[in-house]
Amino acid sequence: MSTGDINFFASVSKLAKIKAITGNIRVENTSAGALDLSVTTGKVTVSGATCRDDITVDVVTGSAYLTDSSCRSVISSGITGSISLNNVIQEVRMDRKNE
Repeated sequence: MSTGDINFFASVSKLAKIKAITGNIRVENTSAGALDLSVTTGKVTVSGATCRDDITVDVVTGSAYLTDSSCRSVISSGITGSISLNNVIQEVRMDRKNE
């Protein structure tokens, strides 16, 4: 998607990959094999997600908010912005990559 907001509430057994240029991505109360969320300008909000593998968040300019979620690892990348984690359980690691 190029412009607009994406709201994702479905559960999937494998990878859920969501990408937007401008807008916000909101994922709530879902289970997935993994989440791969990417937005150039905007924010990513994840709440109540359970992932067997990783939650990957790429926000070039904007913010990412992860709340009440669990996964193997959280991987975050971006250029300008911030990430907020509240009650996030990670099995392995948190990895922040600046690009």
